[in-house]
Amino acid sequence: MTTPKKKVLITSASGTIGTITREGLADKYDFSGLNRSPIEVSPNLQASIANFEAIAPAFEGIDTVIHLAADRSPSADFYETLLDLNIIGPYNAFQAAADAGCRRVQHVKAVPVFG
Repeated sequence: MTTPKKKVLITSASGTIGTITREGLADKYDFSGLNRSPIEVSPNLQASIANFEAIAPAFEGIDTVIHLAADRSPSADFYETLLDLNIIGPYNAFQAAADAGCRRVQHVKAVPVFG
């Protein structure tokens, strides 16, 4: 009897790290995506990580979340993108995961290089 694959949600599933993760571990996990733009991942929810009500359904039935969504640009404007993507977004991801009973969230943060 085979054990069912764990369900893993990747925020920013279309990014470089999300794509490599999905492609490299597809045989071990059932992936779903949460993205602002449409992608070829099924299932996939298209929504902004800053909109809690819109993203919450993506977390239902998920065992692990890999949270990658962020703006890592050193020239990003705080009020244009950083507040929504780097502060509100992670909060929403952790809250949605907790509300859905998800037991693990891996928050991966890329640090911009200045200079």
